[in-house]
Amino acid sequence: MIMVASKELKNRLGRYLAVVRNGDTVQVTDRGKLVACLVPAGSDLSPAARVLAQVAAKGAVRLGTGRTMPRRKGAVLKPGKPVSEIVAEQRR
Repeated sequence: MIMVASKELKNRLGRYLAVVRNGDTVQVTDRGKLVACLVPAGSDLSPAARVLAQVAAKGAVRLGTGRTMPRRKGAVLKPGKPVSEIVAEQRR
């Protein structure tokens, strides 16, 4: 993976397109912040998924399984005074 500033990419676009054509990814920065990724056409992963897979391969993150946690039941309120009355009593 190569990082390049937007100005450098503009000035040497052909060189970086050749890098992408060879299967590598080029990350484009603007003032030091990542703004785009150039990936080979037809790659099966989106740029974000590709970067995430690379970070996961290094062991920095652990990818989820895609399953969600079961939903928990909400709190059950005991019958009694409404909350508005309790708050009004405490303000007196």
